[in-house]
Amino acid sequence: MTDDPWGLTEAQRRGLELDDVGQDLLYEDEAVRVWGIALEPGESQPFHLHRHPYVVISVGGDANQVQTIFGETRDTHEPAGKVVVRDEAGPVHRLVNVSETPYRCRLVEIKTEEWIHE
Repeated sequence: MTDDPWGLTEAQRRGLELDDVGQDLLYEDEAVRVWGIALEPGESQPFHLHRHPYVVISVGGDANQVQTIFGETRDTHEPAGKVVVRDEAGPVHRLVNVSETPYRCRLVEIKTEEWIHE
């Protein structure tokens, strides 16, 4: 097990300021936060870290790739209507649209549970 499982030390070493998990904050109350994310083909989100469980609802897209700060990659396929539930914490990462189709989604953070990254 690494002494930096979440990639926070690596992000600091690179001088990265971690970004929000989404681009546009669409709604927030005490229980949830809803983000809009839009990536054109070839675009990527900045590196970020999720601090809450979340649900992603794709409203348009195709192939994406999750790239961790450690250089690991995971391919995803998120066409319109696909729902992804993440209920386990992961390391600092970014999402890259590797398709020829614009990617659009809504990401719903469940604020009633917070992941501790120590």
